[in-house]
Amino acid sequence: MTTREDVIRLLKESVVALSLPADKQATLYETSVVVTDELLLDFDNWYQVILGNFPDAFSSDQWKQLSAINEWMDQFPPENSQQTILEELQESPFWEQLRTMSKQWLDTLKN
Repeated sequence: MTTREDVIRLLKESVVALSLPADKQATLYETSVVVTDELLLDFDNWYQVILGNFPDAFSSDQWKQLSAINEWMDQFPPENSQQTILEELQESPFWEQLRTMSKQWLDTLKN
């Protein structure tokens, strides 16, 4: 059974993955999967689980930032078939903003 602590840890790990530099993100998963999709799906999965089961896990400000990350992900642009995954992670303003937002949320956990 997955505990509250497990879900919180897994959500944090997904946000850490979103905050990593592009070259590190590109190596997080097997080469048989689309890394960009997996990054988004991991976050979405744990965000939805924690939102539905442990709404008291974070402060209201932390929830606002998580919600903003989730809403930003809804704006995921179509993939550019001319780019590799690494190029997309490195060059896309979407991914740069997502890394920034993720780092900011992780910083709130330190305070």
